[in-house]
Amino acid sequence: MLYLYPVRALARWLPLGWIYTVGRLAEPAFQFVMRRARRKAAERLVKLIDLPSAEAAPVARRFVSNALRRSLDDLTLERLAAGGKIRAEIHGLDHLQRALDAGKGALLVGAHFYGYRLAKRYLADMGYPMLAVRHAEPPDEMMGRLGARYLKKRYIAFLHDVIEDEVMLQDPELALKLFKRLRSGGLAYVHLDAMFSNVWIELPFLSKPRPIATGAWEIARLSGCAVVPLIGLGDARSLTIYFEPPLELTPAPTREAFAAANLPRALQTVASYVRRYPDQWDSWVRLG
Repeated sequence: MLYLYPVRALARWLPLGWIYTVGRLAEPAFQFVMRRARRKAAERLVKLIDLPSAEAAPVARRFVSNALRRSLDDLTLERLAAGGKIRAEIHGLDHLQRALDAGKGALLVGAHFYGYRLAKRYLADMGYPMLAVRHAEPPDEMMGRLGARYLKKRYIAFLHDVIEDEVMLQDPELALKLFKRLRSGGLAYVHLDAMFSNVWIELPFLSKPRPIATGAWEIARLSGCAVVPLIGLGDARSLTIYFEPPLELTPAPTREAFAAANLPRALQTVASYVRRYPDQWDSWVRLG
């Protein structure tokens, strides 16, 4: 409630530097509120990427700190983008351009890294808008009963304003909208670590088999578009965007076969970034 109302109102007119100063002052309280999530993240860092126990606690603390910074970025994203104040470093933009030059559009695949929303807005301002696939009402175990009842819809509406250019998983025209964007030579984006789907295959990801949605891969199979991994790291003061080379896709006659042949390589790329930047990945608390 504090975030959506008084803090959001202040963020509309306070100088940007002051907003982040307030965030630094609020961090000890935020760390306390998120202490259970921090402990859970530390446990999973040890279990899933074999991080030594002595290193897991400070990484989990940075994971919480980065969550706070991402929340501040969300509040100020429109102002940051409009004024060109996002400081970004881009690696591999030539990989994206090479994929687009093929003329069939590109499906960008990534994961819930903290810098993704900034990267999406920054790339749109550069002339690379992407249609993002999102869950209309994603579960949030950090939200209590009061929040779920009275604030969840308002928070989802707020995120829609932040993210823009999105299509919901529940939209009956989801596939058509993705095809339309790709066939026009444009970009679409999906999170590989989003496990909300009725159609999936089980594949290893971070030391454990997990259900991975295959819908986007059927669209890639039918459209012939390129598939390019995209990773966004950091915050508005230091954003880094990575494009990996387009995947060399193995043709297959069915949805399941195509996903089984090509998904593992994309997952390996995402997992390598999770291992290198564990404090930048938002999903430690949600992952089993």
